[in-house]
Amino acid sequence: MNTVIQDDFQDFVTNEDLFSSEVILYASKGGAELFNGQGVYDKKPLLVENESGQVYYQGHKSILALSMPDLTFLTAYASLKGYYVSITDNVGTKAYNVINSNYNSNSNAIYLELKEDV
Repeated sequence: MNTVIQDDFQDFVTNEDLFSSEVILYASKGGAELFNGQGVYDKKPLLVENESGQVYYQGHKSILALSMPDLTFLTAYASLKGYYVSITDNVGTKAYNVINSNYNSNSNAIYLELKEDV
């Protein structure tokens, strides 16, 4: 495992102004606060495949990247599906339910797929 890449990613999440957002992660909606810090929030095109195998875009999906060393409540990667997150970016604050989470060992980061809480 390349710790230089992991350290660089953690520095990027903490210090990058353009892409970084304020993040508060909760165990559930209205639950205990587990993390309060920085994360990289983005919206990606949502690819959908139809019955004939053609792929097209339908809306977007929201993704949040968090540096694993910042998540001191986790000693090892565990799925964060079902957790709740509040994100403040340059547009404002929104709340999301975590519908999926994946771990990337190259950057030692967790990527959360989010669904907006309406």
